[in-house]
Amino acid sequence: MKHIPIKDQTVQSIADITKHDPKMQILANTINKEWPEHKKQCPAEIQEYWNYRNELAVYQGILLKGDRIIIPGCMRQEIMTRLHTAHLGIVKTKQRACSCVFWLNITADITKYISGCEICQRSSDCQPKKPFMNSEIPEYPWEHMGTDLLFWEGINYLVTTDYCSRYIELDKLDSTSSGAIITKLKSQFARHGIPRILTSDNAPPPPVRSRRIQKIRRTVENHTPHVQPRYPQSNGLSEKVVQTVKRLMSKALTDRLDPYLALLEYRNTPVDDLASPAQLLMSRQLRSVMPSVEHNFVPKIVPKEEYKAARQKQQEAKKEAYDRGTRMIKPFAPGQQVWLNKTGQANERWIKATVTGIYDELSNRSATVKTEDGAVYRRNRKCIHARPTANECTYLKNNVMPLTNMEVPAYRLPA
Repeated sequence: MKHIPIKDQTVQSIADITKHDPKMQILANTINKEWPEHKKQCPAEIQEYWNYRNELAVYQGILLKGDRIIIPGCMRQEIMTRLHTAHLGIVKTKQRACSCVFWLNITADITKYISGCEICQRSSDCQPKKPFMNSEIPEYPWEHMGTDLLFWEGINYLVTTDYCSRYIELDKLDSTSSGAIITKLKSQFARHGIPRILTSDNAPPPPVRSRRIQKIRRTVENHTPHVQPRYPQSNGLSEKVVQTVKRLMSKALTDRLDPYLALLEYRNTPVDDLASPAQLLMSRQLRSVMPSVEHNFVPKIVPKEEYKAARQKQQEAKKEAYDRGTRMIKPFAPGQQVWLNKTGQANERWIKATVTGIYDELSNRSATVKTEDGAVYRRNRKCIHARPTANECTYLKNNVMPLTNMEVPAYRLPA
C-alpha cells in the first residue's frame, strides 16, 4: 500500500468503513471468489462494476481499481472535499483523482462539485469565445453605417464607417455633447443620404446614449442595433476602423504630413481585392496627389453580385479561422441563476445574478441580468455563466449511498 498516495491512517479508515458497507462487501466477495461468466449472473448491487471487473482487486480490506482506492459511498463527500483542497480546475482535479481514488461516475461528480464551488466560480475565467457570427452583407452603399468616438492627441473625433464600402468619414468634435455629434451625423446624412441601419457604441461618453441621439436613430429607421456593453467585438468593424484611423494619423504626424491626405489615400486604396472605398461608395476614384490617367476618374459602378461574392468569401475565411477553438454554450433562460463579471476583465470577481431578459433571441449572444443589490446590467455571454441551483450544489450530500438500516459508527477521516 506504500505506493498509493494516501496517508496510512486514511487508508485504515477506508478499510474500516468498507468492512461495514454491504455493497462493498458483496463486491469484495465476488472479486475474491470469481466473477461469473455473464453480467446477469452478478448480484444486482454490483452489476455496474462489471466493465471494470478485470481491474478490481482486494488488498488488506481495501477495494482497488488498479492503483486507485474505491471509496465507499458514505465517504465520498469527505474525499471530494479533500480532492478540491487546492481549488484547482475541473481537469486538474480529475487528474488528481485518477492517481489515487475511484468510484462510479466520479468524473461527473467532480464536474458538478466544482461547478457549485462558490470560491472557484467567483474567481473563474471569462467564458470561452463563441463561434463567429457574420453580420449581414449590405445590399447597397451607405445602407448600414457604424459610428464610434476617437480620442487622439487631446482632440475628440467622430468616426463613421460604411459597412458596404468601408468608406470612412472623420469629423473633429468641439465637444462630445449629443448636439455636437448630431450636427456631424446630419452633415453626413445630407452628403450621402440617410442610412437604413445605424450601429453605435453603448460605452461612455454618456451623450452618445442621450434622447437626442435616440431621436436621430428613429430618423434612420426602426432597426438600430446597439453593441453589447463591455464587449467591443460586437461593434468590431467600427472598433477596427478607429484603430486604423489612429495609426494613419499617428504615422502622418510622425512624418510631418497632412493626416487628411493619408485618409484620402486610404479611401482610394482597394479593399478585399475588389475596389476602393471611394469606388464602392461613389462609383469613382478620387483625385489625389498620386498621378493617374483621366480614365480612372470616369464613374464605374461595381456590380452588386461581384461585391457580395467577395464579401461572402472574406467572411467565410474569417469565420473559419476564428472558429478554431470555439464552442457553443447552452442558451440562458429568464429567471436562470448565473454568475456575472461586470467588467469582462480577467481579474474581476464574479458576482451572483439572475437573468431577466434575452437580447438577440436567435444567437443568444447577450442578456440582461439583475444582481443581488438590484442593479441591472446587459452583458455579452462572455461575461455570464450558469450558476448551479441550491439542489445541484448539495447533490453529494443528498446522494450519499446509504449503508443499511443498521447502525454504523460515524467515521471521519483523520486530518
